[in-house]
Amino acid sequence: MMIQILTALSGILASFIAWFAVSSLVKPKIKIDDELYRFKSIDNEGSFVYKVKVTNSSRFFSIYDVNLAARAYIYGLNPERPEEHKTYVINTGVKNSPYIASNRKNSNHATANECYFALRPPYNENKDKGKLRKLYNKNHPANPLDGVMLLEDVFHIVESEKFKTKIEFSITATSEFSASRAFVTKCYRLENINNIDMVDQDSQDE
Repeated sequence: MMIQILTALSGILASFIAWFAVSSLVKPKIKIDDELYRFKSIDNEGSFVYKVKVTNSSRFFSIYDVNLAARAYIYGLNPERPEEHKTYVINTGVKNSPYIASNRKNSNHATANECYFALRPPYNENKDKGKLRKLYNKNHPANPLDGVMLLEDVFHIVESEKFKTKIEFSITATSEFSASRAFVTKCYRLENINNIDMVDQDSQDE
């Protein structure tokens, strides 16, 4: 009887160790930077390119099939229930990276373990189109947008000190070793935008 109990406990312990190894040691380790970076657009005067930096923190394993999604959570659209929000999808750049090297490859082989993902809000659309633009103009009838719509304008669609708009990024990636997936999110406010006074050299090709 005791042998059977010990055998069962050994099996449970082995399963736990295997689960811990996959979930903690082999699962992709993704870090999203605390700031959004704003660069000048090289091919659209008066416009900007917004990027978020994603880092593969794993020492040994690269990641692939890296995908970015972005959503704006806008509060206060219903004056009677300002704590409620509506969700709007924000376009991301077409140059999403399918592969980010590990820290080890970065140190030994000069392969970058960081990747910048471009954010594409609808500021290049026709001025009469775009849900976020229409939403902004509806809430600012005395001062509607007449030119380029910036990401900062999204944060100002509803002016509220208590319930502020936020933009959430979600990243999914796959470990090249175990094929396990990881999912990470990060939320940004207006104060998280870092204005880089430089031209984005990639914007011309995107």
